[in-house]
Amino acid sequence: MNSLKLRADYGLVGNDAGSGLYSYLTVYGAAHNNNKGAFYLTQLGNDELKWETGASFGFGVDARLFDRWNLSVEYFNRRNRDLLFNVYMPQSAGATDSDASLPSITRNLGTIENQGFEINTDVDIYKNKNWTVNFATNASFVKNKVISLPEQNKDGILSGAYKIVEGRSRYEFFTYTFVGVDQLTGNSLYKVNTENNHYTRSDGTVVGNTSGTDITANVTEINGEYFVKGTTYAQREFHGSAIPKMYGSFTTTVRWKSLAFSALCTYALGGKVYDSTYSSLMSTSTGPTNYSADILNSWREAPAGMTATSADRIWYGGIPQINSSTNKDNNAVSSRWITNGNYFVVKNVNLSYQLPQKWVRAIDLDNVRLSFSAENLLSLSSRRGLNPQQAFSGMLDNYAVTPRVFIVGLEVKF
Repeated sequence: MNSLKLRADYGLVGNDAGSGLYSYLTVYGAAHNNNKGAFYLTQLGNDELKWETGASFGFGVDARLFDRWNLSVEYFNRRNRDLLFNVYMPQSAGATDSDASLPSITRNLGTIENQGFEINTDVDIYKNKNWTVNFATNASFVKNKVISLPEQNKDGILSGAYKIVEGRSRYEFFTYTFVGVDQLTGNSLYKVNTENNHYTRSDGTVVGNTSGTDITANVTEINGEYFVKGTTYAQREFHGSAIPKMYGSFTTTVRWKSLAFSALCTYALGGKVYDSTYSSLMSTSTGPTNYSADILNSWREAPAGMTATSADRIWYGGIPQINSSTNKDNNAVSSRWITNGNYFVVKNVNLSYQLPQKWVRAIDLDNVRLSFSAENLLSLSSRRGLNPQQAFSGMLDNYAVTPRVFIVGLEVKF
């Protein structure tokens, strides 16, 4: 052991990035229509608003072994309290959006925690006068958890495609559960919401919340199982977190005399993404637009011999029919668009050569170096064109994929 170091840290920091400008004030916007002016509510004030507070604690070990191996292991725990969130209010509070009746107010809610381990290491696998072969890698293991919420929000807070619940990740997807496609009709099938509704089975048994809505007419029975073909009466469920369980990179460096090669690769494992880009490319309308080639594999007609009691009537994970009139139900926001967020990217490859000094000095120069590099050379993910690196929240949008960049360089020093 050449060296050993123990370290620890603790700190507090404030953050107001989760709120808009003057969030403690009630704010109005100005508009006009037909040459008549008006002011409308754009923000509900909260004079009890305060900054989030982040407490960070960590400790680690750094070591160098055998005069060639560097190793660092660190534990971290970052806890944020008084989180800033926009909370929906009753409509009687007054709409804060000119296009929708959705009053909201910024409040301090609960505590969230990120904890885990980071490992960094590099080792000279082989080294002598002419050769150097080095391998370096780092990995982060992160667990995100909501620690506490206000009493009035103990059942959780719906936030877009997520639900914020104590004991789960902040970015835990919570949406309608897509099952597959009914091969007799080509319609999407979703799990039935029996928490707020009920239906009567063919044998007369009532299933679900009897004080809720009777949705028997909207339920489809397939071989003793019951489904709905739209999300109005569909069940929302948790479908995994957008935060990877592990992510990191590794680098390989090989040097022989004046010739050097290095490659940097990054990866992530265990996260989920909501691919809204793919959703839009699979949704149909009455006008011309862009589509994914996968839409060619959608349902066209009932397979030969298919009956109401066929064992394979449900096409699990299938693609519903192309039909603009049923598009809203068939391609609704659901777990169908949540996919594996694992990725592997060859981020950078570099090759360089430094001309021998005797050649350079012969032409009265100090140094000449040639180089070639390529960025984003290869990206592997669960779907072609999918870029899980786009957003930490796992919500992808319609952006161009990361471009490949090739650079040829000549460096001359006089």
